[in-house]
Amino acid sequence: MTPETIRALRQALEMTQEALGRRVGVTANAVARWESGDRVPGLYYQERLRRLQRQVAGAQAKAALEKEEE
Repeated sequence: MTPETIRALRQALEMTQEALGRRVGVTANAVARWESGDRVPGLYYQERLRRLQRQVAGAQAKAALEKEEE
């Protein structure tokens, strides 16, 4: 998962680095390092981030369908 993808995910969730860190089980500093490219999330945390990414994609798809129905 790229730093840009992690940042985009956090922004789509409208979360701070601290909030995203709490959600996946790391510190805000860890999220900041991921977003800056200084570190790469471990496999466990990548999977947690992917789950959140799927949730965001599902919510966006649902919102788009509801908008089409209007």
